[in-house]
Amino acid sequence: VSNLWKNGAAVVVFDVIFIEPDRMSPSELSNHWKNELGADVTLSGLSSKHWNFDAIFAEALLGGFSVLGCFLNGVNEPIQTLPASDESFYRGCFYEKGFTERRWLPQAGSALQPLPELALSASGIAFINTVADHDNIIRSTPLVYAYGPGRIYPSLSLEAVRLYAGAKKVGIIYDNLAADGVRHIKIFDGVIPTDAHGRLAINYRSTSFPCFSVSDVLHGNVPVDALRDKILFVGTSAAGLQDIRSTPLNKALPGVEIHSTAVDNMLSGDFLTEPHWMFFATLFSILLGGLVLTLLVVFTPAIVSFLVMILADAAVIGASWWLLSTQNMIVLPAETIAVWGVVFAGVIAVKYWQEETGRKQVRGMFGTMVSSDVLKYLEQNPGSFSLSGARAEATMFFSDVAGFTTISESLEPSQLGELLNRYLSPMTEIIMARGGYVDKYEGDAIMAEWGVPFPVEDHAVQACHAALEQTEKLEELRSKLKEEYGHELTVRMGINTGTVTAGNMGSINRFQYTVMGDAVNQAARYESGSKPYGVQIMIGETTRNAIGDLFEVRLLDILVVKGKTQPVKVYELLARAGELGADKANVVALYCEALALHWTRKFDEATAMLDQALEIMEDSPSSMLRKRILNYIKKPPPEEWGGEFVNTTK
Repeated sequence: VSNLWKNGAAVVVFDVIFIEPDRMSPSELSNHWKNELGADVTLSGLSSKHWNFDAIFAEALLGGFSVLGCFLNGVNEPIQTLPASDESFYRGCFYEKGFTERRWLPQAGSALQPLPELALSASGIAFINTVADHDNIIRSTPLVYAYGPGRIYPSLSLEAVRLYAGAKKVGIIYDNLAADGVRHIKIFDGVIPTDAHGRLAINYRSTSFPCFSVSDVLHGNVPVDALRDKILFVGTSAAGLQDIRSTPLNKALPGVEIHSTAVDNMLSGDFLTEPHWMFFATLFSILLGGLVLTLLVVFTPAIVSFLVMILADAAVIGASWWLLSTQNMIVLPAETIAVWGVVFAGVIAVKYWQEETGRKQVRGMFGTMVSSDVLKYLEQNPGSFSLSGARAEATMFFSDVAGFTTISESLEPSQLGELLNRYLSPMTEIIMARGGYVDKYEGDAIMAEWGVPFPVEDHAVQACHAALEQTEKLEELRSKLKEEYGHELTVRMGINTGTVTAGNMGSINRFQYTVMGDAVNQAARYESGSKPYGVQIMIGETTRNAIGDLFEVRLLDILVVKGKTQPVKVYELLARAGELGADKANVVALYCEALALHWTRKFDEATAMLDQALEIMEDSPSSMLRKRILNYIKKPPPEEWGGEFVNTTK
């Protein structure tokens, strides 16, 4: 910085946030070594002047006009005021005309500020933010941000121009008492046209600005007068530092050059403008062209309407190019061309869509939710189910990965997505192979049904088979997933059978085929209710009655689930019939005896049974019931207690 002042720099702008103390400062190193070594560390031979590098930097900043960067985040969060400790950072260098409120300006919820001693030495503090369009290309940049009810921050480029021009304040001029947003920004008598949100459309250059390495500045290798009376930006260009941006002319432009281009636009005055009335002109052309095109498609051969559309598109592109190249006026032809194309394709395809509506509706709704055989059945038998809502007997299935929040917080987004796909894909295949309908995914959770939207006679049996097959598949995957992602997946499942209302649910324009009813809610409660028992699969009494002797089950409890008052019997789905090991069968028998004894308040006998079970093997339900009984011994249940357990959590 000192060398830049010696070379005659007018303004030095840092596209950097100095948010932390310089870790190489002797003061910081001394404290670090003391913490690491657990003993006092003495540094000798240093003057007090060199003890704090940030202090040296702060002193250097005072040598001229300097701007330090800050980062404003939480743009869509509620506005909050600056912390009291940040009052000294803010410099109110704005005035507003036609102002009633700042709702048109980009809003910041919080800020990353430079170190206080640096911020106080700088001539200005400005945000480094740039905002890309939906295609990740930066075509415009905000010049101002509102932060709290009393703060407006400038961009690096705007603050650089203000200091260069010697202006004390920058004007924000609103249209129509702010009803139509920002009209333009003023520095002295100079007008900077912006959109309604105070954003500058950047007129990018075909060539780069002169750049000098920091090394050349430090060693005096910069040509004489190359920096004199210039606005200098200090930033990075290495891809690994992640400040590379995409622009309409360059796929990989250092972010600092975007700020530089904005400054150059303001100083040279060759702005790109998009008049506020352009929106209405574009809307009118879309509507008029769409109407004409529709009439042509209806009343003329398709080839005629197609040629007319191509000629109209070419005319719109040509007009847009002429206005941009000669008038610096932005007219975006993409929306007009896209709408006309959609209108043409839509009208041409009306007859086809009318004929195929039923089949396409079924395929679009169930194509990824059911197996190919089932989908074929639905397409061939559209009358076999109702999309508008009907009562049906079905079996509902819910599953959820235990502790998934913790897992998600410890993995990178890409790893988390891979892990979910590795888990959900085989589980979904099992459900569909068993004739199930995958209703929805909610993160790691799966909701599925059997019996709707197509009939399945043994829907409860198929659901239980699918649940057991999922546990077996997860057992195969568990060790490999833990090795790759560092987490062992444990899944809880809930199954219930009952009468539901099935059909398209949602709004008029957005809906989904799903099921509703008390039986659905019970199934969800069984999934979460399995947690305190430590079991993988909990089923309801109706499901247990429906599957008969085809599976090994254990009566877990008489349970009052969250939000209900009537107790229900809940069971653990253990295995297919005849596949339960001898030790496990003995433990299940002892548990069931202990459960019945504790219902009759024979707590000591029940505890003895559970002790026998736990001697054979670890068993979570037995451990849970033993703890519950010990609590009952200390504090007996009320006289009217009938053995039920009330679950107070979902």
